[in-house]
Amino acid sequence: MIVDDVLERAIRINSELSEFNRRGKTTRSSTMNKEFNDNPDSWFRYHQLRRSRMSDWEEIPYEYIGTKIKNKNHKVVDFGCGDNQFRECISNEVIGFDHIACDDSVIACDISDVSEHLGDESVDVTVFSLALWGTNYKDYVKEAYRVLTYGGMIHIAEPTKNYDTVDKQDELKGLLSEVGFDIVGDIEVRGKFLYITGIKI
Repeated sequence: MIVDDVLERAIRINSELSEFNRRGKTTRSSTMNKEFNDNPDSWFRYHQLRRSRMSDWEEIPYEYIGTKIKNKNHKVVDFGCGDNQFRECISNEVIGFDHIACDDSVIACDISDVSEHLGDESVDVTVFSLALWGTNYKDYVKEAYRVLTYGGMIHIAEPTKNYDTVDKQDELKGLLSEVGFDIVGDIEVRGKFLYITGIKI
């Protein structure tokens, strides 16, 4: 009976997460922003569900990205920061953006446009950890380019299953190149997640 209950709960969580992810991949960020602001409980529910799954992950993407940020004086922006756990991984100043502010360390906004909060060339590092939700996610990358200083870095982590072919990985590289980034090294595939790094030139 206990095993059945655990299995049923896992199936229910997977189903809810799948629906959140489907919406995230098929909806513009402005629409998601309105939906989450109209019903903030749904945003908190998503992050509660994701935290429950993270205990099964071999690696937490934002923790791995944190190991790549060597200069502790660099100002970092976490686009789509969720409940802002990334700031616990590094000693840098971290500015977090998401649709909903879980606390006063996060600025609530549509991450396709953070111009109200950050000027051009004002930060050193931008991070997208499982945050390329929204059919207009190219706008996020453009915004990252805008706020970065020259020589600034963009770090992206995404589920491997979304980029499981060379062509799909090349599309991601092409997006960064089109916006103006140089790709640093190769795409890293580490279990369930892949990582790509770019530099603003």
